Amino acid sequence: MDPHYRETRELSPKTDVYALGVVLLEMLCGRHQFDPDAPDGQKRLVLWAEKCIRERAPNSIVDLGLRGSLANDGLRIFLDITFRCLKDRSWKRPTLAEVVWRLESALTKQYTTYSSSSSVDDDIFKHFNQGA
Repeated sequence: MDPHYRETRELSPKTDVYALGVVLLEMLCGRHQFDPDAPDGQKRLVLWAEKCIRERAPNSIVDLGLRGSLANDGLRIFLDITFRCLKDRSWKRPTLAEVVWRLESALTKQYTTYSSSSSVDDDIFKHFNQGA
């Protein structure tokens, strides 16, 4: 649930952005946002994924079926926009228009710079750790 909504009970377009971030993360990880059967520390998808990013292990969150098929540039953009959508403070989240634009950019990178490498540049870590 959007942390801002949980605190204020006010809905806004940024509430939708947070929800979209959760859906994007579910797609990338191949998991539901809450899994009662997951090991401790992995039950809540957003918290687990954020921890993996902080620990510099972004590929550990990528669904096995997607690993090796995502271009590094596209994955970096996808991770960046997803985690920006999940910011606790709603004013730090992008607009829906920016999310669409960034996802289109990630898709373009996917088709123009495909790489089977499983590593991700440090840029996502730099951005994620700034104001996380």
